[in-house]
Amino acid sequence: MNSAQNTETCMRRGTCDPIGGMNININLVPKTEDNKRPIILFITKADATAFFKDLSFGGKDSGASVAVLLGVVKALSNVRDNDNNNDFDRILKAEIMVTFLQGESFDYSGSQRLAYQLKNGTFGSRAYNISLDDVKCIIEIGPMSISSELYLHSTQSDEDETVKEIRSLFAKYSGQDFQFSNIDGMPPASINSFLREDKTKSSVLLTDGHTQLLSHVFGSRYDILDNSKALTTKVRNLIKIIGNVALQLAGGVESPQIEVEESLVGEVLDCILVNQNCTLLQRLLNNTNLADGKLERYSSVGQKSNYTVYLHLLARELSKKELSFTKEECNVTYTSPWDPYLLNETCYGTIINRTTSRSPAFLLKQYDSTRYSTWTESRWSPNFHVRVFLMASSSENTILCCCGLLYFVVMSAFIFQCHRKSDQIFP
Repeated sequence: MNSAQNTETCMRRGTCDPIGGMNININLVPKTEDNKRPIILFITKADATAFFKDLSFGGKDSGASVAVLLGVVKALSNVRDNDNNNDFDRILKAEIMVTFLQGESFDYSGSQRLAYQLKNGTFGSRAYNISLDDVKCIIEIGPMSISSELYLHSTQSDEDETVKEIRSLFAKYSGQDFQFSNIDGMPPASINSFLREDKTKSSVLLTDGHTQLLSHVFGSRYDILDNSKALTTKVRNLIKIIGNVALQLAGGVESPQIEVEESLVGEVLDCILVNQNCTLLQRLLNNTNLADGKLERYSSVGQKSNYTVYLHLLARELSKKELSFTKEECNVTYTSPWDPYLLNETCYGTIINRTTSRSPAFLLKQYDSTRYSTWTESRWSPNFHVRVFLMASSSENTILCCCGLLYFVVMSAFIFQCHRKSDQIFP
């Protein structure tokens, strides 16, 4: 393995690669250039870490929140698809965008990259090129073990009308299953990457931690969360609450159609928390059997890991919309904002945009940056070799210099005496 003392050195030598994956961004309705509605951005950390990358399960760290937000995507898609008069798109005063962030375990590189792209107008392509000014508010679903007590962390809550609205909407659903408490101040979270670019942005973090994480096994192989009937029911209820909050924030009304089948919620939880060889992923991979074991969600140097592929498949399945294209049109329709694909002789479409989650530091070549994440991984070489670099301390250098000078003086005096008395030494 090639290594160096820091990122700046190893990038200069070409012995390491930046850590990063892919952020997955989902839009529920097409965005057109003449329709500049504000955007309500839902985000969550999608990756996990552990001492051994193959054991990075992150059940309570991000697994539960990923499952919840996938369920919200499905619930809102159901409302959209059951709208025969197309009122869902017409009456909304804001658009809803959901983003799964990777690289967050390494100083929030995924959210830093997304915030940088939005700030500089380089996010997205085709119909969804948006900026940070287009974002009305950001709601992050943070670490949680789906406990009954959840906290809404926010900044500028006294002056921000949007934050007040979000708090009041969640307060409306405080009841038997969940109690929502308001906390001023923002703990370490992905949302801080956006606040660093615009500190006035309306932002709320939903998590089950008040002053500290409830999980005492954060970042370890023991961070697991087993699925159960009780967990499935609570996740389903939380999905309905967040879905209704999102719909009302966007200008809609509370909908009884914000609903997800309990069996589907259980399948998503099984895939994310229990076993990657789950029924839902098998179906999406054409009945392919995967290796049994929990889903490893480590962000590495590759842009397209197995987890990224699986998460994209789940997002596409849960946000898809049936399109009125023929089989032939489905294969050649590229001008539509929907990304069409054939499934069981039916044409479906999604609006999913994947962007890199590598830190902006590597884009800007600021390898010694203190603003952006600079995590890298050393490259492995097939030929084993070791390079040792020694750097003596300043005190050691001083001692060696003094000893050298003393040795020089003594030997010079000795040689001078030998030369002066050479006729006596060598008669």
